[in-house]
Amino acid sequence: MELDEITVTATKTERGIGDAPVSVEIVTEEEIQNMGAVTLRDVFEQTPGVFINPGLGEMSVRGAGAFGTLVLVDGRRISGENSFKYELNRLGAGAIERIEIVKGPMSVLYGSEAIGGVINIITKKPGEQVQGSLNVQAGSNYDGDGERYSVDGSVRGAVDELGYSGYFSFIKTKPYTEEEVARPKVYSNPPGDKSLVPPSQSGIGYAKNNIPDSYISQTTYRDDADVFNIGGSLDYSLGERIKIGADVSYMKEERTGEFIGAQYPSANVLPSGKGFPVFSLPIHEELDTERIDLAGRVTWQAADNLELKWKSYGSWYEKHNTLSPVYYEDLGYSVRPDGGGSCYGEVSTISHELTAQWSAGNGHELLFGAEHLDAERKSPWFAEDRTPTTVGYITRSAYAQDEWSVTDKLDLVYGLRFDSYSQFDDQVTGSVGMMYAFSDAVRARVNYGQGYRAPSAPELYMNRNTPKGRVLGAKTIDTGIGKTASDLDPESSDNIEVGLSGRGESWKYEVSAFYNSIDDRIGQVSRGQYYTFDNVGDARIKGIEGYLGFRFLEDIDLNAGVTLMDAENRTTGNRLDYTPKVTLSVSADYRPVSNLLLNAAVFYTGDQTYEKNMQCLVADDYTFVNLKMSWMPEFADGGELYAGIDNLFDDDVDKELGSTIGTFGYVGLRYTF
Repeated sequence: MELDEITVTATKTERGIGDAPVSVEIVTEEEIQNMGAVTLRDVFEQTPGVFINPGLGEMSVRGAGAFGTLVLVDGRRISGENSFKYELNRLGAGAIERIEIVKGPMSVLYGSEAIGGVINIITKKPGEQVQGSLNVQAGSNYDGDGERYSVDGSVRGAVDELGYSGYFSFIKTKPYTEEEVARPKVYSNPPGDKSLVPPSQSGIGYAKNNIPDSYISQTTYRDDADVFNIGGSLDYSLGERIKIGADVSYMKEERTGEFIGAQYPSANVLPSGKGFPVFSLPIHEELDTERIDLAGRVTWQAADNLELKWKSYGSWYEKHNTLSPVYYEDLGYSVRPDGGGSCYGEVSTISHELTAQWSAGNGHELLFGAEHLDAERKSPWFAEDRTPTTVGYITRSAYAQDEWSVTDKLDLVYGLRFDSYSQFDDQVTGSVGMMYAFSDAVRARVNYGQGYRAPSAPELYMNRNTPKGRVLGAKTIDTGIGKTASDLDPESSDNIEVGLSGRGESWKYEVSAFYNSIDDRIGQVSRGQYYTFDNVGDARIKGIEGYLGFRFLEDIDLNAGVTLMDAENRTTGNRLDYTPKVTLSVSADYRPVSNLLLNAAVFYTGDQTYEKNMQCLVADDYTFVNLKMSWMPEFADGGELYAGIDNLFDDDVDKELGSTIGTFGYVGLRYTF
């Protein structure tokens, strides 16, 4: 049986995955179902080449960090948090048709953030025949904690020239918590001595009387959350040469949790009339968010050798975030307060993009593009007086790429992009790649690409107390603590990659070696009384990735992927934090009979370094083993009953990395038509 060839679109031109000029990994709808995945996080935790920090929830490709990978939905940027932490648990996996993971800098086509690569999540699109699915799942860990319930469905088809698709998902999770100890501290004798001591040792009367030296915190590692998604697409053909389309999606989320926060203002006041902050307290958080995404598309086959595409889209995100002390009465509040960290924020992203694909002859396929991007954030955390303030920037971009088939075996791809920012210096990035097909079994490629990441609005203008402490953006000024404004340069990278890939009737493989040099990395740094952002130095990341897929006896599929990576902070000489040297995955699918599928998978993550209290420490490695069984009864055409166990042996992770929910079992029922 021949393994299917898959078309890639994240390179902005449709091409077979074997012809892509860079390393590309595809996660198909069938693979997502075989994982038993409910959320994006479930998918990426089981996808080679993508690293998910288990506690922080941050995602990284090839060590480029949480903000060095550009994540798109249907080729569009989405509005949301500055970190991708929450997004991993928002979009239901049942809405996804496939995921394209392009590794290595792609700024020449996408601009900022694509230093490590681009992940394009493609939702289910209209089809020629009516198809659909309905899936329900429930599960919890071994102790019955952290329950999760989900239901998702989709439908697609066409009526004459009108194609349609729709999807929905609802995910409900119960909290998983671990008991931890918070040890409050206050100023020893404000406003003079600013040293921090336990409340019992303080000269503040209110602290002595009401606040104990320790609290028990039920710290949340899986939130109590309800997440609802609904969306769909329409495509319509206006004759043979013009197609129009529209996409819409809506997300509603409610989430609550508890954590040990850095500080919270007390309602009690000193004789001077001034209040005082209390540090290291259990904090209750409520998060209420909504997002609406709208897009319009036009494709015009202007000539046999010229195709024009216009795409406009908007993404609008609203967030209500309420923080309050769990033991609020000890701080002098008669009712639970909603200040001291609470906020309402808005994020908007509006883009217009025109591309032209021209078959110029002599083997040249030319791609030209221009984009106007307007991104804004409105938040009280950009001003010291907590007045809602809007910051943002406008980007105007132009790019060109030539795919030149020099011979039947040799292809060259090279491109150039120009980005003009309203608040930063102009950026120019380029790439060049070569592919040579010795045969279907051996394809060689060499690629050089540049990338960059512009500073985000929070990194520039933040002024907020966070669970970690007070965070001030680079341009934020606070004369009381000596904070002056400073500039942040964009991160920039140069990446070289060489690779081999090939496929046969029952096997495929890929191996890549890469070297990525990142200059002017942006990081959060401590300045004693506060944290801020700075260009913390340069990094060098080099590594080898390998993948092998093999099918034998017509009923067994084996897949293995490994990443060996050496990531160094060239300024300090230390390893980059939260960047494992080794990640390894091995999975096997076995069909003992035609209607029964058994799956086993092992995921290994090597040790990681991190900095704490000015020391470089090491978090131990960990291994997760997952099992799943699916039964498709012959008497119920399209039906599937499945069950699985994640983290079978209850392996835990270092506390610095967070926590796992433990051994998690689930059952589900899917119907496909």
